[in-house]
Amino acid sequence: KIVILFILVGCILGISFLVGEKDSPPSSTSADCQTEEPLPQEEPVVPVVPEESTLIPDDMLPIQEEPDQSPETSVPIPEESTLQPNEQIPVDNKQSQLTCTFSITCSVLLKHIDKLGKEKQELIPDDGYIFMPQDVVFEEGETVYDILQRVCRQEKIHMESSFTILYNSAYIEGIGNIYEFDYGSLSGWMYRVNGEFPPYGCSAYPLKHGDVVEFLYTCNYGKDIGGKNIIS
Repeated sequence: KIVILFILVGCILGISFLVGEKDSPPSSTSADCQTEEPLPQEEPVVPVVPEESTLIPDDMLPIQEEPDQSPETSVPIPEESTLQPNEQIPVDNKQSQLTCTFSITCSVLLKHIDKLGKEKQELIPDDGYIFMPQDVVFEEGETVYDILQRVCRQEKIHMESSFTILYNSAYIEGIGNIYEFDYGSLSGWMYRVNGEFPPYGCSAYPLKHGDVVEFLYTCNYGKDIGGKNIIS
């Protein structure tokens, strides 16, 4: 009986030891042998608080006055020109133009028209004027002959001339198909400026502003038109 009792006690103790072995935590030696690496810890997230803006709205900024420019350094802004490229400043043409009064007449032949041939009679105007007195524009330096040429060309008036050594100038042979010697040996063309007959040819007479120039036909070497025997 005692032996059986010891056996029972031993069995109970063995069972108790086994049960306690299972429930007890692992020993420190096993922890030392199997060291686990520590898990990385997450850093605490710190909330970012936005800093208060230091910018000042535009309407809160102080207005700065620009410093006055010195009169000595200021540059005046030129006014914009109203003239277009390549456009000239208008000039008063009436003040800038040179003019003379010019005319061509054979009125003296009206007194002797019955002595002329029929062909010549048809060439003479009723009032005697081949070119009525008109203001003609000329340029500085032009002569009486220059004006005669231009007027006859523009008005389609026949005119014929030649150069004469006697006067060292142009000599007018005929105007409007009325020629020298058509009414005798003393007939021909003369010119007069401001009521006077110049002593030289018409291509040698320089015009002046306001001159009155006349070409006149004479039947008596100028005596019948107030001349002094000078033919143009």
